Amino acid sequence: MLARGLTTQTISCQLLERFQEFTGEFPWQWRPMDIEEFLAGLRSGEKPISLTTLRSYNNAVAMF
Repeated sequence: MLARGLTTQTISCQLLERFQEFTGEFPWQWRPMDIEEFLAGLRSGEKPISLTTLRSYNNAVAMF
């Protein structure tokens, strides 16, 4: 992320921490269906996230 010009204040691991709490597993144990279930829950909640946010979350986990 630093190579893309983002500052350290911009880079946040909160999403990855939330995802790890959701799965209850280490990153090397994450499966594709875990991210699908995580994002589906965020998309169907009381305040659903937008498709743009969903894509950025998916990309953030994939880049990790």
